[in-house]
Amino acid sequence: MSIKAILFDFGGTLDTSGVHWYPKFKELYQQHQLPVADADLREAYIYGERELGKMESLDNIDMFDLLYIKIKNQLLYLKNNRKMLVGNDLKLAMVTALYKDIEETLSENFEIIKSLKNKYKIGIVSNFYGNLKFILERLDYLKYLDLVVDSKKIGIRKPDVKIWQFAIDELNLKNQEAAIVGDSYENDIVPAMKLGARSIWLKNKLWKDTPESVSVDVVVDNFRDISEAIKQFK
Repeated sequence: MSIKAILFDFGGTLDTSGVHWYPKFKELYQQHQLPVADADLREAYIYGERELGKMESLDNIDMFDLLYIKIKNQLLYLKNNRKMLVGNDLKLAMVTALYKDIEETLSENFEIIKSLKNKYKIGIVSNFYGNLKFILERLDYLKYLDLVVDSKKIGIRKPDVKIWQFAIDELNLKNQEAAIVGDSYENDIVPAMKLGARSIWLKNKLWKDTPESVSVDVVVDNFRDISEAIKQFK
């Protein structure tokens, strides 16, 4: 059965081309010569994500402000646990550098999305904070998308297969007509295989180790390779 739609993850996929957000933050701290142990930074990252998840009014928060909140939360955790104290100027410099990096990646991947849109329906399915559609509109992505599914908006989070099934049903497709692209084996690839959808694992820098034996249709290490990978599905 031919592929009619491609469903992309956002965080760690479209915005970083397969690099999980934790390695991105780790690199950022290293670039700004901030000495923090890996275990402490992981705890700060988890704390920051949990605090974001508690916030109710994120609908109109853009990408820059989202990154600012993430870094602010991490630094607050490190300060409270006496690991590190960072001034506002350095905090802003970190956010600005990270945003520039993400913006460049999204700009490159935007051209790939535009080219794929000529042949396929395009959707984005992500564990997010309620502001994914707003961010995509500000980035000029929205007009090339047929569907945006934000976990906070529908109350279903990955790895629950229901979030992917919701997206496929919204596009009025059979599961076999969808290809799912993501950086997380647990959140993206496993659900795809369970649903009988095709799967493309964008495997670059991961949050955690994955099983040695995995089940996936195609593995790529660069977002640019997705267009060729899709051609394998007849």
